[in-house]
Amino acid sequence: MGGFIKSRYKIIIVFIAALTLIWGGLFSSINAEGALLPLKNSKNGRYIIQEDGTPIFWLADDGWGLHNRTNAGDANFYLATRKAQGFTVIHTWMVSKWMPENLHGDGPFQGSIYNASTINVNQSFFDNIGDRIDLAASKGLYVVLEIGHGLRNGPFSICLGNNPTNQGAYQYGWKIANALKKDGAQRPNIIWGLGIDTSPVSSKSLVSESRNVELVRIIAEGVADANNGLPLSSLNGQADYSTTLISYHPQYPHSTSEWFGDDAWLDYNSHQSGRDARLNPLYHSLITTEYNMMPVKPCIEAEAGYEGGQGNLPSGQFTPYNQRVEAYWSLFAGGFGFQYGHSSTWQFYVPVLFSPRAGATIDWHTAINAEGANDMIHVRNLMESRPLLIRIPDQSILASSEESGGPHTRLQATRDSDGCYAFVYATNGRNFDIHMGTISGKLAAAWWYDPRTGNATFIGNFPTTGTQTFDPPRSPSTSETNGNDWILVLDDVSQGFGRPGIPMAQPNDDETVPSPPSTQLNKIAIDPTEADF
Repeated sequence: MGGFIKSRYKIIIVFIAALTLIWGGLFSSINAEGALLPLKNSKNGRYIIQEDGTPIFWLADDGWGLHNRTNAGDANFYLATRKAQGFTVIHTWMVSKWMPENLHGDGPFQGSIYNASTINVNQSFFDNIGDRIDLAASKGLYVVLEIGHGLRNGPFSICLGNNPTNQGAYQYGWKIANALKKDGAQRPNIIWGLGIDTSPVSSKSLVSESRNVELVRIIAEGVADANNGLPLSSLNGQADYSTTLISYHPQYPHSTSEWFGDDAWLDYNSHQSGRDARLNPLYHSLITTEYNMMPVKPCIEAEAGYEGGQGNLPSGQFTPYNQRVEAYWSLFAGGFGFQYGHSSTWQFYVPVLFSPRAGATIDWHTAINAEGANDMIHVRNLMESRPLLIRIPDQSILASSEESGGPHTRLQATRDSDGCYAFVYATNGRNFDIHMGTISGKLAAAWWYDPRTGNATFIGNFPTTGTQTFDPPRSPSTSETNGNDWILVLDDVSQGFGRPGIPMAQPNDDETVPSPPSTQLNKIAIDPTEADF
């Protein structure tokens, strides 16, 4: 079995020009007819894939105010730039208490919905959102639309009502989803979010935690029923959620798994680890907690710290290094993707027009090309250069301690479930030892991957027995506590993988044997000479 599985990864490694890499890699989310394919969960429950089984690497950008603060020209500039930088998903909100309407002065509803049993939408507002979602689709981008930010506070609140009704909550979800249909059907590139920076335990809520949980579930039912073409009178506590990808974005330091992990409507777990510019253990520990929960669901960091922002924190601003640490820690700990953000870009900050939030200091038209944003293509290219869907976290690869003198020394490791490859992120570039028996085959090819440039340097071939010490390079203008991060790539030589960072043709989910749900976080390395490889 092992040899059969791994033989499929002796795939043709396709080398493509740098420009093609930047504009989306080897595999596309658009089918032969030119339509963007809807998304679903992979068969092993760990990843989000396209409905035909094609893998997609979820690299998201926080563009929260896209629907509220951009005209058509700015929306096109923003989406085209993020596409060129390798992003595949854009996170947006419908409204917030800071952005209650769009540039046309339209809000989402006609009149107040506070404690309402009847809700009427403003169709022109949702037509504007639909135009943005279609524009994103034309560039091969998916859009997460968080419809719950107003639930936390402000005039669009349901959860802040002191007597919210079930019918009002159901109408909220149903009418929003219905207003965003195109030609009578759900747009294929839309992903639904039922909360952003909100949690059922919010101190601002006027109803109980259990009631808030119930309301969120009712909203989810309304969204799914509308997308399935059911009438507004269909509230009955059950729905077909297979056609609608839905999640929820909680407040720091909570996870969706605390309330909704068992719910059929929740397709993936997410959390927020906070925006402290110090290296936060929550970057990896929250992912690990979600990864090990049952039932198995994909998990992701829903809101990272914002590059260039949070200047009001004692720990200082988020740097490109902070972004890389959070990306690789969370991904290698088991995340199915990563969500980047810049403090000026998420709010589409223009100094002469808007007041800054969260430490924004520069115009978003400039901030969109920040160093950290351009580092993200190297994250995606590395992940797509090896088989995506059977990658698992595995700290047992390490023969050295995970940390040696603080979080800036942390080593975070991941590999595929068959031992064909492994990645180890060295946060500060310290030397470390590896259990080489983790890699299948008789020889392992070793590379250093530079997360700042995407360049890979071949180290050599090593026997897959015993332990081996690796000493990362020293990058100019970095130090052991700030910026000298490197990734060790180890490959089974017999698999014929190409240079790290060059995307490969990914096996379809139907061709991939799923890893067991309880993947081996502490799988013991074995001697390949004694195994059935």
